[in-house]
Amino acid sequence: MTDLADSFTTLRQLVSYEYGFGYASPPSSSTTKGAIIDSCIRSGIRRAYWPGKVQLPNGAFIVPDWNFLKLEATLTTYQSYSTGTVSVENGSKDVTLDGGTFPTWITDDTYYITIDSTDYLIHTRTSGTVVELSEAWGGAGDSGVSYEVEYPTPYSLPSDFGSFIGRMTITSLTGAEPIEVIGENRLRDLEAGISTTGTPLYAALINQSHDGTANQAWKVDFWPAATSELTIGYQYRLNPNMLDTTALYAYGGPSHTEMILEACLSVAEERRTGGRGIHYANFIEQVATAVVVDGRRDPQFYGSLNRSRKPVERHSGDYLTTHSS
Repeated sequence: MTDLADSFTTLRQLVSYEYGFGYASPPSSSTTKGAIIDSCIRSGIRRAYWPGKVQLPNGAFIVPDWNFLKLEATLTTYQSYSTGTVSVENGSKDVTLDGGTFPTWITDDTYYITIDSTDYLIHTRTSGTVVELSEAWGGAGDSGVSYEVEYPTPYSLPSDFGSFIGRMTITSLTGAEPIEVIGENRLRDLEAGISTTGTPLYAALINQSHDGTANQAWKVDFWPAATSELTIGYQYRLNPNMLDTTALYAYGGPSHTEMILEACLSVAEERRTGGRGIHYANFIEQVATAVVVDGRRDPQFYGSLNRSRKPVERHSGDYLTTHSS
C-alpha cells in the first residue's frame, strides 16, 4: 500500500523540478544546488506549520493553531536518594553503594552526590551500585558513609517543546487539583513568601540559557516542590525538527500534505522569480482546507447549557459548526 503523504525524498524531487534542477535525481544535499533545495523545504515547512496571519479566499483572516502540532507527555518528579551507605577509595573515581540501588534517573554529568557535606559531580552511573565521579577521590578511603543524590529542579522538557497548552494534571494521584501554569516571576514570589513542599499547585516555564550550539531548551519548575514521585501529564505545542532521510514525513499526515508541498514550492518560486505566484495562491487555498480538516479533530461536544440537551456550538478558526446531539 502506498502512503498518500509525500516523503522528504518526494519533496526534494518536486522542489528540484521547480528550480529547474531536474526531478528524477535531485542534487545531493552536500552540493550548492542540493543545499538550496533543502533550504526551500526547511522554510516551506516552517511556513506551513506557522503561517502567521493568513487571509483566506473568503477575505477572513486566521492564525492557524494546528491540532496535529499538539502532543501529550508526562514527566516524573523524584525525591533525593540516600538509601544505604557508600564507600570511596583514595585516587579512585568510583563510589560504591551498599544497601541500595542508585536511581536510573542519574544521567551523565548532571547530578551531584553529597558526601561529608561536599558536593561531587557524577560523571556516569556505571551500575546500580557504582557511580563514577568526574574527578578522583582526593581524601582518605572510607566506607559506611552517609550520602545524598539530589534530583535537580527545574525539570527538563522534551527537546521539541514549544509551549504549554492549558493546565498540567497529576495523573498518579486521585482527586489532585490541576496544576496552573503561571509566570516564572510569580512562582519566585511564591517561593520567597512561603517556602514549602508537598503536592504541586503551580508550575512555571523556565527559559534555559542558550549558547547557539543547539535549539532553545526549556524546563519547568513547581510550587510547592514535590517531595515524592509523581507522574504529571501535560499537553504542549511542539517545535518539529527538519525532515531528513530518516525522518521522512512531516506532521499532519496525508490530509495536510498538499499544504506542506505548496508551502515548499511557494518558497522555491519566490526565491527563483523574486515574487509570489501560483504556488503561494495554492498554498493559501490549502491552508483554508487544512483549517477545516484540522478542526474535525477538535472536541465535538463541550457540554450542555442550563441542563438542556442542546449542545454548545464549536468554533473552528473562521468556520462555525453546530453539532447535533
